[in-house]
Amino acid sequence: GGAVDVKELLSDVTSITSWFRYAGSWTTPPCAEGVTWFVAHESRGISPGTLDLLAGVEGRNDRPVQPTNGRTVSLVVPRTP
Repeated sequence: GGAVDVKELLSDVTSITSWFRYAGSWTTPPCAEGVTWFVAHESRGISPGTLDLLAGVEGRNDRPVQPTNGRTVSLVVPRTP
């Protein structure tokens, strides 16, 4: 196995200018609710090697897309000073 460098994965987090926020659930069993998700409005890429490393640590994380079931999905765009 290898090591996942979280600092490298999040190195450009300060460039995220907007994101989606919604109440949801874990993507792995038992898929319990109570999670607030923050998803960048613009996608970021990672290398196939990093994806493989994450899969080795986290396992499969590919739950099918779920209906919103009345949940609100908000686009957050902070005001700049």
